Amino acid sequence: MEKFKNPLKIGLYWGIGYILIMMLLYLVHHEWMHSWWLGTLIFVAGIGVMIYSGLRQRLDMGGYISWKDAMTAAWASSIVYTLISVLFSIVMYNWVDPGLQEEVRAAQIRAMESMRGMMGEEAFEEAMTAMEENNTFSPQNMLKGLPMSLIFNFILAALTALVVMRKDTGEGGSYKDKL
Repeated sequence: MEKFKNPLKIGLYWGIGYILIMMLLYLVHHEWMHSWWLGTLIFVAGIGVMIYSGLRQRLDMGGYISWKDAMTAAWASSIVYTLISVLFSIVMYNWVDPGLQEEVRAAQIRAMESMRGMMGEEAFEEAMTAMEENNTFSPQNMLKGLPMSLIFNFILAALTALVVMRKDTGEGGSYKDKL
C-alpha cells in the first residue's frame, strides 16, 4: 500500500478538484457543466494528472520506473478520481438537483436534431426513443458505466506510462538523463 500512497493521494486531490470546479460552475452558470469544451478540458487535464502521477512515482522510485509501475500509478489515481466523480454525479443529479437531468437531456436533443440530416430519420427516431426511455443519471445506470470508464482509463494510463517510463541502463543513466 505504501507504493500507492502518492498515486492515491493525487487521485483524491484530482477528485476533490473536480467536485470544486463542478460546484463552482453549478453556482455560477450551470449550463457550462455539460458543455463540450468543459468535457474536453477535463479530459486533457486528466491525461496531465495521469502523467504527473507517473512522474511523481518515478521520482519516488529514484528517477527510474518501469512501464508497469508507471501505468499502475497513473491508473490508481484515475480509479480514485473516477469513483469520486461518479459518486458526486450520482448525488448531484439525483438528490441535489434532479432538474439538471432535464437540462442535459435537452442539450442532447438539440445536438441530435442538428445531426438529424446525417443520421437519417429512422436512426434519429431510434436514438430519441432510447434517450427518452433510459435515465442515464440513475445510480444503477451510472454504476453500470463504471467498468467501461475504468477500462478506458486503463488504456489512457497504459499510453501515459509510455511517456513516463525510464529504464536504468546501468551505464551512467539512460539517454533521457543526458538531454
